[in-house]
Amino acid sequence: MKPNPGQVAAFYAVRPETAFTDLALQAQANFEAVCRTAKVVGIRIDEQLENWVDLHGLEVVRLWLSDDASPAAITDSWFQLRSTDLPAFAALIVEAKLSTAGAEIGSYLRSSGSSYGAEIVEARWLTARALRDHAGTIPFHEPVILVRAAELTLAAYETLWPHTQTAPAQRTPIRLGREIGRQVVTAARFSTPDVDRLRSALEHLEASASHDDRDYRSAALRIEASLEIYHATGEVETLREAARYTQARFVPSNEWPSWHLNTAEIWLNLADHASDSARKQFLARARDSLRTVELQSLELAHEIRCLMLIALHDFILEHPHKELPLRNVRLPFTLRTSRALPPTIEYASDALMEILRKSAERGQYQYREYLAELESRIARSSSKTKAIELLQDAVRLREPIGTKRALGGVRDKLAQAQDLLLLAEMTQHAGHRAAGIDILLRQHHLNPTSSEPLVLLANNIETSGRYNGATLRGNPALVAAIRSGDETAVFAQAAKNAINNPALRMSGLGGRGKAYTVDDFSGITGQTFVFKRTSPEALLRDSKRAKNLSGRLADLGVSPHFGVIEHISSLVVGNENEAGDLISVRRYARGRTLRQALGEPGSEPIELLRQTSRFLGLIHGWEHAEIRSGPTARRVIKDRELGRWLRKLAGNDKGSLFNEWWGIIEEMPDFPRRDAHTLNWLVNDDQRVLAADLESIGLRPLTYELAQLVDDAPVIDPADWETRDQILGIYLNSLGLDTQEVHFEAYRASTAARSVGLLTDARSTSATRDHAYRLLAGLAGSETSKPLGAWANKILSAWAVKTGLSDPTRLKSIQPNDRVRISKAMSYHLRHDTSAKTAVGGWMFAEDLADALKAHGHRGVTPEQLLVVAGALGEPRFELDGQEIRASYGHSVNRRSDYERPTPPEWLFHATAIGNLPSIFEARAGLRSMDRQFVHMTTDPDRALHSAKRHSSNVVLLRVAGAKIPDVVKAAEDTWLIELVPAADLEVVTIPHLVRQGLEFV
Repeated sequence: MKPNPGQVAAFYAVRPETAFTDLALQAQANFEAVCRTAKVVGIRIDEQLENWVDLHGLEVVRLWLSDDASPAAITDSWFQLRSTDLPAFAALIVEAKLSTAGAEIGSYLRSSGSSYGAEIVEARWLTARALRDHAGTIPFHEPVILVRAAELTLAAYETLWPHTQTAPAQRTPIRLGREIGRQVVTAARFSTPDVDRLRSALEHLEASASHDDRDYRSAALRIEASLEIYHATGEVETLREAARYTQARFVPSNEWPSWHLNTAEIWLNLADHASDSARKQFLARARDSLRTVELQSLELAHEIRCLMLIALHDFILEHPHKELPLRNVRLPFTLRTSRALPPTIEYASDALMEILRKSAERGQYQYREYLAELESRIARSSSKTKAIELLQDAVRLREPIGTKRALGGVRDKLAQAQDLLLLAEMTQHAGHRAAGIDILLRQHHLNPTSSEPLVLLANNIETSGRYNGATLRGNPALVAAIRSGDETAVFAQAAKNAINNPALRMSGLGGRGKAYTVDDFSGITGQTFVFKRTSPEALLRDSKRAKNLSGRLADLGVSPHFGVIEHISSLVVGNENEAGDLISVRRYARGRTLRQALGEPGSEPIELLRQTSRFLGLIHGWEHAEIRSGPTARRVIKDRELGRWLRKLAGNDKGSLFNEWWGIIEEMPDFPRRDAHTLNWLVNDDQRVLAADLESIGLRPLTYELAQLVDDAPVIDPADWETRDQILGIYLNSLGLDTQEVHFEAYRASTAARSVGLLTDARSTSATRDHAYRLLAGLAGSETSKPLGAWANKILSAWAVKTGLSDPTRLKSIQPNDRVRISKAMSYHLRHDTSAKTAVGGWMFAEDLADALKAHGHRGVTPEQLLVVAGALGEPRFELDGQEIRASYGHSVNRRSDYERPTPPEWLFHATAIGNLPSIFEARAGLRSMDRQFVHMTTDPDRALHSAKRHSSNVVLLRVAGAKIPDVVKAAEDTWLIELVPAADLEVVTIPHLVRQGLEFV
C-alpha cells in the first residue's frame, strides 16, 4: 500500500544523517570538554551518538545535549536512564550534565525520594561501567589510547571506593577492587607504572581470586602485577612471593592460558637469580607451565606468546653460562615499543625467528606481522649484509604470500615503508625508495591528520635528498616539498598533526619552561617533537642562539657528541601579537632528558655529567665575548634566586647573608645564562647530548651554572668533592681556563647557593632537601674556606629554626608531635578564641600568645617555640612579622580586614562530605561560612580533597569559576576566602577533571 502524504512527510521530517550531524555539533558546543575527553580515549562520537539514539530515542539524546532543558525533564529522564547501560560518550555527557545542574535538579530529586549526592554516585557507577566496556574494545595496537582509557576508567572506580560499604551486593569492595586491579595491570603493559598502585592492584586481585576460586582472570592478573613490579623495581622477593602463590593456587590445565604463561614468566625470571641447581629446577617448572598451555587450543596472541617463551626457555637452557636477563622482556609487546630491544631478545633472535617462521610461511597474518617486526628490529643492530637479508625478508612477509593478502594494518604499512627506505639507502636501489615513498603518500592520503607518514617522509628527504619520481601524486604542497627536498616544510606539517593527534602521548619535560614532548609509543617515526609555549621575542632568541651554537659545534667537529634542538616551526594558538600565544616546535632524534638518563639503571651518570659539563663550557666560552649591557649577575641572583630563597629562610637577615655570599664569588667573571638544570638537556640513544630551551637571558658568575647542572638533581654523593672537582676541571678546560684555587672556592660557594634553593623550593622532595642539607653541612665543616664555612653554618642555623626542629643558639628541640599539638592550639586561639588579645589585623605578640596557651593548659610552651612553628617553611596557616603572629585564614571571629584582592583564578575548589550536598544544592544554601567568617577555597584541588578527608572519607570536590565570585579575597598562596558561594555557581568536578594530572587532555 502506498504511503499517504503525511507518512511521507513524517519519514523525511528528520533525515538520520542530518540529525546525527546536528547532535554532534550540539555536543561540541555545549560539552566541549567532554568531546575533548572522548577524542583522546578513542571514543567515536558519531557512532556512539547513533548508538545512544538507537537505545533511547532522538528526543532523549537532544534533551541531554541541550543547554535549556527543564530541571523536571532532566530529572525524569535520569530516572529512566540510571538503571540502563549507556555508551561511554553518553555516560560522560550525563555525568557532566548532572554535575553542573545540582542547584536546578536538587529539589526535584528530593521530592522523588532521592538526593543529589546519591544520584551523583549513581551516575559515576554508570560512567565507570561504560568506560570499562569502552576500554575493553580498544586494540593493543593503539596503546596510548588504551592506557588513557584504562586510567580514566580507573579514576571512575576509585571515586566509588568509599561507597562500597553501603552498596548492593554487585558493588562490593571485592568486585570494585577487581575492576581497579584489572585497569591498573592493563595500563602497566604499555606505560611506566606507578609501583604503589601496582602493589594495591595486586592486593585487590588476590582478594578477588581468593573470594572466588574460579576467578582465574584475577589470579592471572595478580601474578602479572608481580611481574610488572619486578620489571619496574628489580625486587626479586616479589617474584619469589608470586612463585609461592602459583604453587598454592590451583588452576586447571585447560583453563585460562594467561595464568600458565604468566607462571612460566615468573619461573624464567627467577632463574636469573638462582644458583646453578635451582636454575635448572626453575627452568623445568617454566617448561612445565608452557607445556600445559601448548596442549590447549589457544587464541593466536596466546599461541605466539607461548612459542616465543618456549624459544627463550630453550635458548637459556642451551647457554647456561651466558648472562641472559629477562627483566623488562614483555612478549610480544616488547617488539612494539620505542625502547631498544633487551639484549636477551637480540641474543636469542635466531631462535625466536625460527619458531615463528613455519606458521608465517603458511601465510598466517599475526605470525607474519611479529616475524617481520622482529626481523626489522634486529636488522638495525646487525652487519650490513645480514641487515639487508633481514629487511628483504621482512618486506616479503608483509606482501601477499600464496593466497593470503598483504598485511594491511597502518603499523604494517608504515613499517614496510621504513624498511624499504632503509633498504634503498643500503643497496642504492631506486625502486625501493620509490615504493617506500609511494606507501607513505598513500597513508597520508588515507589519514591526512596523522603525523607518522610525514615524519618518515621528512627523515628520508633529510638523509637521501629530494625525490623526483614520476609517480608522485597526492597533496600538491607535499609533493612540491618532496621534489624540492624541503624536509623542514614536511616536518612542520607533521608537527601540526602531532600536537592534535590523540594517538600520540604528550609528556612534560619538567622545569619552569613548560616544554612537552609528543612521541608515538611504537617508535615507528623514530622522532620526537618538543613543543613549548613562548613569545615572539623568546622564539627569536632561541632560534638565533641555536643556529649560532650549531654552526660552532660543526666547525669544531664535535657535532657527533653535542647538538641543539632544531627549530622546525611555530604554531599560532591565539593572537600572535601577544606574548605567550606561540607554540615553538622543535625536534630531536629520540631520547630523554638528562635527568631521566642520569637515573636509568645501568647508566653512567658521572660520565654523562662530565660530557654535559664540557658542552656547557663550550657554550659559555663561545658566548662570553658576546655579552652586552644589561642587568648584572649580582642583581638578578639577588632579586630572583638566592636573594628570594634567603628571604624564605632567613627573613630580615637575607640582605646581610646575600652580601656575605657575594663577597666570596664576586671576583668571578660573568657569563651568559644557559639555565643549565638537567631538564634543559636531552640525551639521544647514542648518548649525544643536546641543548634544549635556549631562550634564557641574563648573566651568571663563573661556576654558578655548573653547580646548577651537577647538584640541582642529586647524583653525586654530597661528600664526594673529588668527583665534583674533576667535573669542574673539565668545564674550565672546555672554557680554555687553567684551574686555580679561586675556582674551587667559587664552585663551592655556587653549590652552597643552589643548596639553599633546594632547601626552600616547595617542589623539593625529602631526598633532595637531605642532599642539600648534607652539602651545606660538609661545607660548614670545611677548613678550605672559612668565610664560606661560616656562611654555611648560618644557613644551617636558619634552616633549623625554619623547620622547627632545633635552634643551636636559643631554642629547645621541638618534637613532631609537640609541633602538631602547639600548631592546633595556636590555630584555635588566633582563629576562634574571643578572649584572645589580638591587635588590628589579628596580630598577637608571641609572648602574649604563649601566656594565653598556658592559661588554657598548654604548659611549657614558650614564645620561641611559637615563633618557630609560625615561621616554618611550608606552613601557610600562620604569618610571622618580627615577634608578632597571626592566623592567615580560618577565623570564626572578626580579626582580619587586610586581605589581598587580586584577580581571582580561573577555578577555585572546595571539597566537602557528600552528605553536605543536600543542604548545598537541594536547599540551595550554597557554600556558607557556617561557624567561620569565610568559606575556604583553594587553587589546589588535591589540597582541598586532603583537607576534607580529615573529617570524612566520603567527600566530593566542588569548583566555581573565579569570574563568578569577584568578592573573593586571597589569604595565603593558594587559599582564597569568600562569605558565600551561591549554589547556582557551583558544580561537582567530573571524573575526567579529577584525573587532569594523569591525562593530558583536560
